Amino acid sequence: MSANKVLLFARESKTDIGGTSPYTYLGFADYVTREDSRPMNITWKLHRPIPAKYLKKTNKLVGRGCME
Repeated sequence: MSANKVLLFARESKTDIGGTSPYTYLGFADYVTREDSRPMNITWKLHRPIPAKYLKKTNKLVGRGCME
């Protein structure tokens, strides 16, 4: 077991009207697995569910296979 703590942040896009888009803190996460491809995919398990106001966007990503 690693002593490191992972805090997961995400953003909808790289840029926004005013410049860089803000990140949203999603919570603490534990490493599950990774795939060595380009781009590399890392699967994390959040300690708590994603807040409801972000679920609509993340559910679309899961449906496309971007999150597993």
